Amino acid sequence: MIQVRASVQGNGCLRTLEATGHASKVASGFSPVCAAATAILRTAGELLGTEKELEVRVSAPEEGRFMVQVGEVPSQKVDRIQGITAFLLFGIQRLAEDAPNEVSFIFEEGV
Repeated sequence: MIQVRASVQGNGCLRTLEATGHASKVASGFSPVCAAATAILRTAGELLGTEKELEVRVSAPEEGRFMVQVGEVPSQKVDRIQGITAFLLFGIQRLAEDAPNEVSFIFEEGV
């Protein structure tokens, strides 16, 4: 199972995200759920990592583990980071709804 825990700042921008684990593989040895989670997480992480004036730490320290930490968001970046956050959280939430035995999602708002 993939376990995702995310928290957002009071302004609606991502603060932290940690994903651990793997989804089940089908007979071919491929995991469509794991591939979908990876695509969502990496896309959002890479978008955040390209933002100038924003302190972001993105890491995948080992297989089956992905982390993002976002520092204080400058006022001129809030709208963009809110958009990336919304994409990320909506995508993971939908994946958890579509594959509840494969993905769990814990969300903490305004932490």
